[in-house]
Amino acid sequence: MTVKIDKTDRKILTLLLENCRFSNAYVAKQIKISEQVAKYRIERLEKEGVILEYKTQIMNNAVGVSRYLKFYLKIKNTKLQQKQAIISYLNSNPYISSLFECEGVWNISFIISAAWLNHVKPIIFEVQKISEGSIEDLKVFNICHSDDTYRRIFLDDNDRLKNKMAHLKDASFQKEITASKSAFFSGIADFDRGSLTILKLIINNARMPLTEIAKKANLNVITVKRKISDMIEKGIIKGFSIVLDYEKIGFIEMELMMSILTEESIHRKIKEYVKQKYRQIEIIYGYMDYWNMSLFIVSENPNVIDEIADDLMVKFNNIIHDATKLRVTKHHKKAKYLGNVDQIYSGIKELYNGRIDSKI
Repeated sequence: MTVKIDKTDRKILTLLLENCRFSNAYVAKQIKISEQVAKYRIERLEKEGVILEYKTQIMNNAVGVSRYLKFYLKIKNTKLQQKQAIISYLNSNPYISSLFECEGVWNISFIISAAWLNHVKPIIFEVQKISEGSIEDLKVFNICHSDDTYRRIFLDDNDRLKNKMAHLKDASFQKEITASKSAFFSGIADFDRGSLTILKLIINNARMPLTEIAKKANLNVITVKRKISDMIEKGIIKGFSIVLDYEKIGFIEMELMMSILTEESIHRKIKEYVKQKYRQIEIIYGYMDYWNMSLFIVSENPNVIDEIADDLMVKFNNIIHDATKLRVTKHHKKAKYLGNVDQIYSGIKELYNGRIDSKI
């Protein structure tokens, strides 16, 4: 059943996408409603399954995730049993951070986030074994970058909140734990026991109050704020956001994959163009392959992917060689960011040869 959302709900979702640690009072102030109304609406969106999770966004290489691979499978239409068996296996595997069924050139897509190649190989072996020869096509793309542009999905061009998004701050949750502009991280993080404990607590519950984090981590609030602030400054924590069930509110997820010239300046030009013009773009992926850029699109309009594709093919006709379109039919795992706590700990432990306390 589709859940109806109004303009106020859309503004609330926009703010929580930007930073889900914004307090109810701050959300209320920004959109000019009472704190009680903001609290009620957020709780309703949670209860009705629109908001699935509050995620702490982690820089993958900071926690030892050096393999960030996206797979596309084409399973024979007559092999439904094998297809469902593959989906069931992938859905239960902790190294799979995203999994969906789709229509188009391929009918299954998933992302593997892992520390080592030896974590990836067994997954592919098992998928091939389960498939019983039903895989018609398998493509693997090394994700070299991803840009999140999802913060304007729910705003129309005339919405005044749109112009305020770049300047949002929230004193009630303390400026030092607002991670909208964290540093770039280029190496493996040096975690202490307290920081890793905090990370495990907030990675799938980013809206947890500081007092609760402190109690569960057996630390004081000042220490918790300092350690979170340190992880933000180091670029380990990229931000705090929400995972949504778009289908529940009548939105459709689509992916436009393109083959374009490989010059970095051209990639930047296309990215800036779509970011400025299309609020429906959720994520922009860069791959090292023939298909080297993809736009993940979220919209109430199923035809918007055709409009975007046609526009880009005309404007960049000498740059974009080819394009193909996918439509998501069912999401099984929906995580833009690495979210398996045990996987994060495992990767860090391996990198430090077990130096971190295994009882964390």
